[in-house]
Amino acid sequence: MFKIALESYKGVLAALQNNSPVISSKIPLNNGTSLPIVGFGTYLIEEHKIHTVLDAALKYGYRNIDTAAMYENEKAIGIALRDLLPKYSLSRKDVFITTKLRAEDETTSGVKNTKLRIDSWKELIRLNDNGRGVLRAIGVSNFLAKHLTHIISKTGVPPVVNQVEFHPYYNHPDELYELCCKYNIILQAYASLGGSDNPVLIRHSVVKEVATKHQVSPAQVLLKWGLQEGFGKLKFLNS
Repeated sequence: MFKIALESYKGVLAALQNNSPVISSKIPLNNGTSLPIVGFGTYLIEEHKIHTVLDAALKYGYRNIDTAAMYENEKAIGIALRDLLPKYSLSRKDVFITTKLRAEDETTSGVKNTKLRIDSWKELIRLNDNGRGVLRAIGVSNFLAKHLTHIISKTGVPPVVNQVEFHPYYNHPDELYELCCKYNIILQAYASLGGSDNPVLIRHSVVKEVATKHQVSPAQVLLKWGLQEGFGKLKFLNS
């Protein structure tokens, strides 16, 4: 499985071979744009903390900010960036912002879910307009191979990214890697420390042993592991 991942996502690996810091490295997407390999996740960061946290993130080089409607902090992120970008001599185009639409109601029937997924994807395609629209790039999250196959077969447009949970405790079927390889879809990992709410892997004895050996933190070991598997990363901080 991991051989497939490595062969499929050579863009990540190539970007890491230019000896530049990982945090400033970018990976080309299948629509001609590029995405910073390491992203700053804002899950569980409350609105009143956003300004302080993003200030630190920009200071240390993060240029990929991840949020979602369900995080309920999108507005605060926009306000904070408007204030902070000039501080670091940055413009809006220097920062890649990823957000995610709120999932449909869980009571919706399977048939309606499928139609809604296609309709939503068609609208995103319209808003992207081959990179000329209001959206720089369009992607999906938590899609299985069957979901990707369905939207591509109905629209002819593959997503640039599929954001999925990925760490040593959570892998995916080969068919997902193979499909993403076929359409040059980047798999971006979230919950890289072993879970969004309870990052159990940073306390694992093997991870701690490797961290001690290389004089780095357990979190750095896990992020490096994912990058070596060819995945883009989101680092979630709640402080």
